[in-house]
Amino acid sequence: MTRDQNGTWEMESNENFEGYMKAL
Repeated sequence: MTRDQNGTWEMESNENFEGYMKAL
């Protein structure tokens, strides 16, 4: 995994996590 891919994955994960918390 490159640093860019990891950074992008973290951003997407954070956005999905926020949406998950809002869904709760």
